[in-house]
Amino acid sequence: MNNKEIFIKKGAKKKTGVRKMKKISVFGIVSILVCLILLLSACQSKEASTEEELNINLKDRVSFHPSGIEGNGIISFDTSEIILEVKSQQLEEVKLHMLDKEIKVNVGEESFTGAVALPQEGEIYTVTIEAIDINGKVHTVTMDVAYGEKKAYQLLQKDYQIVEAMNQIEGAVALGWADNKIYGYTSAYSPEKRLVVKELGGAFHDTLITTKEASVSPDGRLAAYYENNALQIKVLGSIEENKVWPIQREDWDNLWNREGSLWSPDSKKLLFWIQHEWDAEYFIADIEKNTVTPIKTTLGQYYSTTALGWADNNNIIFTAVSAAPKDGQEEYGGNYRWDLTAYHVNDNRYIQLSQARDGEYYQGLSLSPQGVLYRYHEEENENQHFGLMDMKGRILWQKPFKGLKMAAMDANGEKLAYLAENPDVLPEEEFLNFILYIEAAGETRPVLKIDAGYEDINTLVWSHEGSQLLLSFQYDHEKGGHRRPGIKSQNYIITNPNW
Repeated sequence: MNNKEIFIKKGAKKKTGVRKMKKISVFGIVSILVCLILLLSACQSKEASTEEELNINLKDRVSFHPSGIEGNGIISFDTSEIILEVKSQQLEEVKLHMLDKEIKVNVGEESFTGAVALPQEGEIYTVTIEAIDINGKVHTVTMDVAYGEKKAYQLLQKDYQIVEAMNQIEGAVALGWADNKIYGYTSAYSPEKRLVVKELGGAFHDTLITTKEASVSPDGRLAAYYENNALQIKVLGSIEENKVWPIQREDWDNLWNREGSLWSPDSKKLLFWIQHEWDAEYFIADIEKNTVTPIKTTLGQYYSTTALGWADNNNIIFTAVSAAPKDGQEEYGGNYRWDLTAYHVNDNRYIQLSQARDGEYYQGLSLSPQGVLYRYHEEENENQHFGLMDMKGRILWQKPFKGLKMAAMDANGEKLAYLAENPDVLPEEEFLNFILYIEAAGETRPVLKIDAGYEDINTLVWSHEGSQLLLSFQYDHEKGGHRRPGIKSQNYIITNPNW
């Protein structure tokens, strides 16, 4: 079909009356002619000057209401009715074209606007905007628009790519990498969630393991989980019997108990624990030797630890919480400072890396061969910083950074990814927008904006070779509140062809 156009011209002249001219002198006629010549010369000079000054980027003048989400060159909207606006400074005429659409355009004091209807969900429509400036120059831009379900993210850089990772199973949550696969749960919150493994671009493998907490070894061969008051180690895809280590605790089913496990990089050892209300019991399982060894994770005045992970096959990093001030004068039970600590597996030695003063807090975020990525802040969340510390406690770099949520560095130490609060969102809003920044090749850029609550970020982790970034979060498309029926799991792999 032929495209239909609506042509709008600004500044149409009004009709004016004509007066009878009176007799005037020769001197008056000459004066009028001189004035006209001077006026014409000034107008031409102004017009020539204006032609030199005009520098119009038409695309920058186009906006949509409501604003859409741009990805892969397509602007997507969660409504079928949108308003297209073109700012009118230095523009005299505008034409709008859209396939099979006849659009009425309104002229305002500051812009041209047109109501665009997108009748079919999922179909892509091309909108062409043609504008003529005050010098008669024509400017043209085309935009592809579509109507569909509102997305939970906005891609901010054209050279990055984002693909779904585990969204084929509704509610599935991706947790990490297992060799060249990803693993996760069939549900974010259900106690009956099962552990599943997915090949990239391939099928799901149901491990048939139903548990509250599980992890898969880096080589993708073993799964660790808790069942019947015991740690179970299962060889995936095999009929071999599980390795079982009973853990006898009278308060195993206590409401405050939480279990967890972390594999060593070589998949030969497993750190696992029972988290109580105020402290935790930690153990190391040696898979080859078939032994379990409890480890001591108390250090001086520190009463509680949180495991961050294995820095290498010999060092496990914790965030420790102090039980008393450094002078020891007050009673135990306070939250006086946090420090980064390391447990050396081979010689059963537990050391302190950071040296926080009372009112200072170091929190481990992620590990790499270069050291520990950490967040630092003072009381009342003041003086927030983001940094990297090596295994001897030396700060390699530290910089101010407010609103940091999560960070990850690849195994080669070449790429850094971190999630931070969007500074344009008000602090009291329950659903904060987060921005994913990626630092690579010496350049830091905002790559993705996601729509999630503060507690809804699940996973941010690089693949073993460092070419893919796994991101998982919960998205409330109905904005009904945290963990309400509107919550949907979002799992994506982010890549860049230049990596």
